[in-house]
Amino acid sequence: MEECGNKLEEKEEASLVPLRKSSRIKENVRTSKKSDGLWEEEYRDVPDIIKETSSCGRLKDTYKKELVLGTGGFAKVYRVVETSTGIVYADKIICTEIFQRKSNAKDKVDREVLIHKNLDHHNIVKFYKFFLDGNFIHMMMEICINRTLLHVLKYRKTITEPEARYYIKQIFEGTRYLHLKQVLHRDLKLGNMFLHRDMSLKIGDFGLASTFQSNKPGSVCGTPNYIAPEVLSKKGHGVTSDIWAIGCMLYAMLCGSPPFETQSINATYRKITSCSFIIPTRFQVSTPASELIEMMLAPLPEKRGHLAMPGKDEDCDLFLQPFFREFTPATLPSSAVRSTPNLEAERCRAMDAGNLTRSSAMSITGRRMTNEDPGCSSFSPIFSPSSLKQKFGSFFDKKIRFSQRVVEGLSLCVQQGERLLGFREPTVHTQVPVFVSKWVDYSNKFGFGYQLSNNAVGLLFNDSTKIGCSGDRLTVEFFDQKGKCFTFPFRGPVKYNNQDLRARASVLESIINYMETNLNDAGAPLQGKTGLCSTQKSLIPQLKHWSRGSGELVMELSNSTIQINHLEKHTKVIVCETGGDLHLTLLNPNNTVNTYSLSSLLSHGTPVTTLAWIQASLPALRKLAERE
Repeated sequence: MEECGNKLEEKEEASLVPLRKSSRIKENVRTSKKSDGLWEEEYRDVPDIIKETSSCGRLKDTYKKELVLGTGGFAKVYRVVETSTGIVYADKIICTEIFQRKSNAKDKVDREVLIHKNLDHHNIVKFYKFFLDGNFIHMMMEICINRTLLHVLKYRKTITEPEARYYIKQIFEGTRYLHLKQVLHRDLKLGNMFLHRDMSLKIGDFGLASTFQSNKPGSVCGTPNYIAPEVLSKKGHGVTSDIWAIGCMLYAMLCGSPPFETQSINATYRKITSCSFIIPTRFQVSTPASELIEMMLAPLPEKRGHLAMPGKDEDCDLFLQPFFREFTPATLPSSAVRSTPNLEAERCRAMDAGNLTRSSAMSITGRRMTNEDPGCSSFSPIFSPSSLKQKFGSFFDKKIRFSQRVVEGLSLCVQQGERLLGFREPTVHTQVPVFVSKWVDYSNKFGFGYQLSNNAVGLLFNDSTKIGCSGDRLTVEFFDQKGKCFTFPFRGPVKYNNQDLRARASVLESIINYMETNLNDAGAPLQGKTGLCSTQKSLIPQLKHWSRGSGELVMELSNSTIQINHLEKHTKVIVCETGGDLHLTLLNPNNTVNTYSLSSLLSHGTPVTTLAWIQASLPALRKLAERE
């Protein structure tokens, strides 16, 4: 048997209801007083400033260690800030002393790094880099500030079925991607389902993951409440044991605790072996939800369904089950971590559009693998676009420049809209992306200044250097002509002792004062609206390109956002990328907001007014794309 039985102890997840410390597995426990896993005292030596060096010893970058985010079986995760850029990461730190206590620990870490660094999917925590600093291995990963689904259920006890659909669909997408990449996670559980700042879900912690090829029959690892019966009987892990774990998570979301949880591990194992669970009536779980749970927790692995795998029976496709034909929100507010969100307005809009069973948050069309699937990003919780990708091609191709993809995507909407107009309108949302709310053109002197709806301010100099200030007016970020980033406080000395940089910071301050004094803020009436979050590595979205015509102003930001201001009509057309999909926002002079995913526009056609604004924006967008 592969020595990962110990992981049953190390990967224990706390119970949900009641909140108590879970029992520990007793097998393979050493008789010494200390565990052979993580020793807390070893992590007291983690320096406050972490140094990343090259193979020849040259200092590449430094990171400031902040708070602890979590502790695992043999690692601690810290929030760290890259000092040169201000970018925040989650740093999984492993003390190399564990390699002396556990003979296979190094192999496990090597396997985790090898698997995780080769994954690229919206519903998988992004792995950026790893390096050694002294006695510690550092794995720099994407940070998810809204914590995990385990925290959601600790605060909420249970969640609503629309929320469960929102989360489970993303878990399906991420797990399907893993399986297409020939990877088994082997520890899917609520505590490993991380929530990004935009509340998209990302699967993390690949400490027990294995490739299909290296997965050995007889290995027993995972977390007790989520282990499938065939794993307990040492028949080995498989794609269906990952599906079993997802079924346990869905049950926990709707009923407040995993289906086989008991006061003791042995009793839990007996219930798992006999597949003995009930869905209490007091939780009012719907019939479609109950049927999906029962399907995924079937005693026979082959009866648990599949994640839209090629050549498989569509009746067993989990994406096509009745549970997913009901209303699903397009996104959730971050407040949903601690309290029940009000989704009634969005539900009513979906009903009015005749689109209750296919909201923009869900595609009921079965997913089928293409030769592009394993390497492409997921299309967000909002849409599953395999069929659209096959049909419309480069609109979905990340290798093509963002501006070109916007042009091609909107052009397709015009073509599709002309054919489907009046057929059925797509669901409209009121989320607003970060957009340019003020601007001033000083290009005859030094450059173009702008203020964003989140209060951040930026300036693109004529020499292509960029400077910006955070919305709280605490931090300045400067990019030189080579793209190197410098950060320093807004108030106070410029630490780099550079006269030119101090002069540029002074110009930025003048721009801020001018816009605050003289220009109206188009973003002020929209404060408090839930925002669409696009990906960015810089602290402040920087202006990449801009052009001004006779009637419009076009701006492209570094966070995959393009904005067209139609100056005479005071209307803004904003296209941003979030969750792998493009989203189109129409912002009128009266601050009415209409946001659509382009996938839904391609599926259902484009409303007349929106179609007109797309057509009016395309000429300027084409010029921008050609200019790049």
